[in-house]
Formats: sequence, structure tokens, C-alpha cells
Amino acid sequence: MEPPQSLLLARRGPSRPGAGSRPGYCGKGDVATLPGLALFLDLAGIVALSAGAALSRHWERRSDRFALEMTDDPAAFISAMRKLAEQNLADPDPPAPIEALLYDHPSIRNRITMALEYQAMREEQRATRNE
Repeated sequence: MEPPQSLLLARRGPSRPGAGSRPGYCGKGDVATLPGLALFLDLAGIVALSAGAALSRHWERRSDRFALEMTDDPAAFISAMRKLAEQNLADPDPPAPIEALLYDHPSIRNRITMALEYQAMREEQRATRNE
């Protein structure tokens, strides 16, 4: 006498190959992989965005330094940066993570700090020449 069909299914498990091994996932071509792929692509985009922004900030710092060396007028540079901040065209002191991820120009605070350091260096050079 053969056992009933329901007992055979219970004993053998699912009849579809690969079914039941991992619920909700059937391989690389499964739709369930899409959220993971989307997350990976989002993270890769954030990394690429922040790398591009860092490179752009580097070039802008070099440009600012060149402008300071050519004009030798850090006071005018600082004044221009302060006016830019007052006109609300730029956040003078953004949070560091936001600046690192999104800003393609150095913050106003960093630009002014660089100009002040340049000014101090030039004054020191002039003082050593006059000694």
C-alpha cells in the first residue's frame, strides 16, 4: 500500500530544483538582488562624487594661492570672501562631512584661513629680509 500524496510531499520537500534552499533568493538573476545592486550603485556614486569634489577643491585652493601670489593682497582676497558670504552665496562654515561630500570649492572659512596664513608668511619673509 502506498502512502498518501501529502506524506510524500512532506518527506521529499519541494519538487522545484533549488527551491527551499534560501527563501526569497534563487540566484544572481533573481529580482531580489536589485535592492543590493541599487545600494551598491548609490554608494559607488557617493564615493565618486566626493572624490570629484575633493579634486575640484584641490584645484580651487591652488587657484586661490595663485591669486594671492599674483596680487600679493590677502586683505582684498579676505574682503572678497567675506562679501561673498554676506551675500549668502556661500555657507561660510559648512559641516566638514558636508563639505567633503558635496562642496567643489573650499569653504569661505578655509579660504580666509589660507589667506591669513599666506599673509603671516609674507610678513615673516619681509621681516627676515629687513634684518
